[in-house]
Parts: sequence; structure tokens; C-alpha cells
Amino acid sequence: MSLLAKHITTTRGRLVAAFALCIALTAAPSAFGKKSGVDLMRSALHISKRADKNANLALKPVDSKRIKDGAVAAVDLADGAVSGSKLADDSVTTGKIANGNVTGDDLQDGAVTSSKVADESLSGADIADLGIGTSDLANDAITSAKLGANTVQTGNLADGSVNSAKLLDGSVVSTDIANGAVDTIDLWDGAVTAASGSTLLRSIGSSSPRQ
Repeated sequence: MSLLAKHITTTRGRLVAAFALCIALTAAPSAFGKKSGVDLMRSALHISKRADKNANLALKPVDSKRIKDGAVAAVDLADGAVSGSKLADDSVTTGKIANGNVTGDDLQDGAVTSSKVADESLSGADIADLGIGTSDLANDAITSAKLGANTVQTGNLADGSVNSAKLLDGSVVSTDIANGAVDTIDLWDGAVTAASGSTLLRSIGSSSPRQ
């Protein structure tokens, strides 16, 4: 039986009961004092109408107007009933989010700025390979300890950057000197000797070494 059919049947039953009551009251008026049969009929119809009104309200869906503010508790909500569209802007605070539940997919691109990153929280594994460019390095940030052995090549040296103080004593050998690069002024007095049995082809004048 449909809900409407049940409603009609219930209403008819009430009316029949009301009329039966009126007939009974009319048949025994002394039990109800001075009320006439008409008055009793009106009272019965009034009671029937109120019952029908309450029945109609019960059949209607419960809307917001019929719910008292603050009366809906967590136990009244079905699991998954509250969707994103039901949440007011800025209503979800930190305290409402379970620890560890914000993942990368929940973050907008560029949402994590430097101020959101705790000091010293990033390790090498957090930085993409080749992700650090020259502009990311502070001046004087790279020290000798940061350079791997044999990693500084000729192309990494500025012209004129290697002076005498940078050369290890005894490290310059004949193959490091260009042909014709040593002049008289580069030689100490008496630094050139004749080997036994050899002939000195060029006379070396007395001079002071180049400063």
C-alpha cells in the first residue's frame, strides 16, 4: 500500500471513529452534561482535524525550519554526509585535520613557500638533481671542503688567478715551462754551471733574479 493510500485510509478511519463517537454521545447525552449533539460533533471534528494536521506534518520531509539550531549532533549524520560543498570557507582549521593527513596532492602548486619550511628540515634527498643553480648559492658558500678531489679544472681558473703563493715548492718542472720563457733576469747569479766536459755556448751576464 502506498503512503498516500495509507494516509487516506487513516483519515477515513478517524472520521468514522469521530462519527461513531458523536452517535454514542447523542445516545447518552446525560453523561456529558448540557452539551448538545451538535457541540459534541464539532468537538469530534476539531479533534479529527488536529489529528489530520499532525499526521500531515509527520508525512512531510523534515526541513531546516523544523530543526532547532544546534540540534543536529554528530550521531545524526551518516558517514560521508558532509561533503566539501557543505563546508563554509575557512571552517577547517588545523585542529580539525588529523596528523599526517595532508599529502602532496592536497597542496596547490607553489603553496609551500620558504617561510613554511622549518629551518634545516631539507636534506639532499629533498632537492632534485641539478636543482641548485648558481643563483641559489650565497657568496663564498663553497669552501675547499665542499670540492671533490681533482674537480677544479683549468677552465675553472680565472686568468692570472694562480700566483707564486699558490704553487707548491718544487712543483714546477721543465715540462711546465714554455720554450723560451726563462730569461736572464729569471736566473740567480751563478745558477747556471757548466757540466763536466761541456762547452758553454752562451755567456750569462751578471744579473739579479726577477722580483
